[in-house]
Amino acid sequence: MYPFYLGIDLHLKRTYMVLMNAKGDLIEKERISNQEIREYLQEKVPQETYAVLEATRNWPFMYDLLNEHVQQVDLVHAKGCGQ
Repeated sequence: MYPFYLGIDLHLKRTYMVLMNAKGDLIEKERISNQEIREYLQEKVPQETYAVLEATRNWPFMYDLLNEHVQQVDLVHAKGCGQ
C-alpha cells in the first residue's frame, strides 16, 4: 500500500490529475496545461506516490516524467478499468 495515489487523464494540451491519500480522501484535483506538469509534480506530488496513467497515444513522455517523480507508475487501458 502506498500513502498517496495519483490518477492521470492525459490529453494533448491539458491533463486532469487527482491526488488521494491511502484512505481515499481527496487531496487535490487539478486540470493543468501539459507544459505545467513537471512543476506540478515537483511541487504537489509526494515521491511516495503510486500513479496510474491512461494509455493514450501520447503516454510515453508522461510515463517517463512520472517515473522521475513518483515511486510507482502503471499504464492502464480505460476500458479495462472497472469502477
